[in-house]
Amino acid sequence: VESVCATEDKTDWDAVYAAFDESQIEDIKKLNNPTITDKIDPARLEAKWGEIRELIFKMLPETDDLLEMMKTAGCATTPEEVHVSPELLENGLRYHTYMRYRLLIPRLFPMLGLDIMDFVE
Repeated sequence: VESVCATEDKTDWDAVYAAFDESQIEDIKKLNNPTITDKIDPARLEAKWGEIRELIFKMLPETDDLLEMMKTAGCATTPEEVHVSPELLENGLRYHTYMRYRLLIPRLFPMLGLDIMDFVE
């Protein structure tokens, strides 16, 4: 996605909490109150998105090269190799960013109107 329209964080908190075990919800709430995206100005994110994309593409290897490096290192490269169901994969990709107070690109997706699953082959 080359250009975006950034807004306030539109995280569906009910969906986030539903993705975790009841015993984890209190900790998830603590880690996300305030949420890390409260520190991000949507207008600045929108203005800098092109630069962010450029840095990502410069720093990360091409997909085929990355997969080859992982295979050479003996890493699993498919969810099936680590016995992950499609549902667990989707939930993991969608909600892992809420487990720590850390800014990751997927954590910005609710602000950018993007869905992580649009980037999964």
